[in-house]
Amino acid sequence: MPIPYLNCAQATVPAVATFPVGSFPDSIAFDGANMWVTNAANGTLSKLRASDGANLGNFVVGSEPRFVTFDGVNIWVANFNSQSITKLRAFDGSNLGNFPLSSNQAVMFNSNRSKIFQLKISTY
Repeated sequence: MPIPYLNCAQATVPAVATFPVGSFPDSIAFDGANMWVTNAANGTLSKLRASDGANLGNFVVGSEPRFVTFDGVNIWVANFNSQSITKLRAFDGSNLGNFPLSSNQAVMFNSNRSKIFQLKISTY
C-alpha cells in the first residue's frame, strides 16, 4: 500500500487563524490545553489558550529562547544566547529556575519528555 505524502514545496495550506505573540516566534509546545511559543528576539515565552488563541501571559525567560517542551507538569525552554534552560510551571508560568549550560552545549529531550540531556558540541 503506498504511503501518502504532502509535497510542502507545492502545497498551499490556508491559515486557520493567526494570533499575536512576541518577536520572532521560533518554537511551539502544547501542554494539553495551551500552546507555548518561544519569542527568540525578545526573550519571552507566550502562553496561548489553544481553544481560542487568547494570550494568557508572556513570561521572561533567557536570551533568545529557541526550543520549548512540556514534561507533563512543567515547561522547559532552551535559551540559546544566555546558554541556559528555564523551567516554568505550566499552570501559571511561575519561573521555577534557570539552569546554566557551559559554552558549546546543547540540550535534547527524549521522546516521552521524561529526561533532558545536556550535550557537548565539538568541532572536527
